[in-house]
Amino acid sequence: MKIFILAHAHNDKDLYARLSNYISADGAIWIGEKCDFDFLGVEELIHVDSNSSIKSGRKLSDHFNEQVVIVGLDDSFTGEILASFSVSSCEPVVWGCHGFDHCKDDNDVVLQKYGFGGKVLYTSKISSGCVQFNSKAVDSSTREPRDPSVVSLDGRDSVSFEIFESVEGSNENKDVTSADVVVSGGRGIQGPEGFEPLRKLAGKLNGAVGASRAVVDMGWIDYSHQIGQTGKSVSPKLYVAFGISGAVQHRAGMQNSSVIVAINTDRNAPIFDICDYGIVADWKEVLEKWISV
Repeated sequence: MKIFILAHAHNDKDLYARLSNYISADGAIWIGEKCDFDFLGVEELIHVDSNSSIKSGRKLSDHFNEQVVIVGLDDSFTGEILASFSVSSCEPVVWGCHGFDHCKDDNDVVLQKYGFGGKVLYTSKISSGCVQFNSKAVDSSTREPRDPSVVSLDGRDSVSFEIFESVEGSNENKDVTSADVVVSGGRGIQGPEGFEPLRKLAGKLNGAVGASRAVVDMGWIDYSHQIGQTGKSVSPKLYVAFGISGAVQHRAGMQNSSVIVAINTDRNAPIFDICDYGIVADWKEVLEKWISV
């Protein structure tokens, strides 16, 4: 069984270098245009020339005829590739892992992940399949650069087409699960009208609008925006919480965000226990200044 790191141009190269070192990868997979691959520090590299996550996953499934564990990070593009590989190869996929260890005695990979809002730590084993790893749990050290031997797979479309018109979609209905920035509101924004300025900020940051269960239950915003244990799970690069107390049910759906900013008038709100930046202030004042920048 071999361990491969899955990397692509849409994420930070340094983060991949650290993940490669952390999992002691035997090889790497690069999706997209060719570049200098030495930063991954591996001897073997598979290059898939494609911008399609679905086709890339299928190409990898066709290529591998041995047991492999493919490890990627927690962005949506990686998730799509891993899901495509899993379906095509009938291999398992484990999401949101925080711990990784190669047990060489039985040639299994031991995985750890949190559940119930971080209160329970699960341990599982796989001998082949896919792993999506929490980027915040990656160690800070990197490998020595190394020029790998490269195997190239052509994943480009064989059908030609022409784009006649491109129409930009509205940020108002942008899916929170695929957005790099999520701006969420809770009971503290005091009514459905509070989401209007939140939409302005989300538009300014090219992000999506999220919400806590409490405001969805009160009809302030549609259920499609709900984040938490009974809603959607997100892991954006930036999560901004306005007037959200941070109950365990909500934290379960957003605690894997790379950077969390919380604004609340209650300095004892649980959201401040997990945020990277906390602001004790009136949400309207902070929001108005942010929008005006």
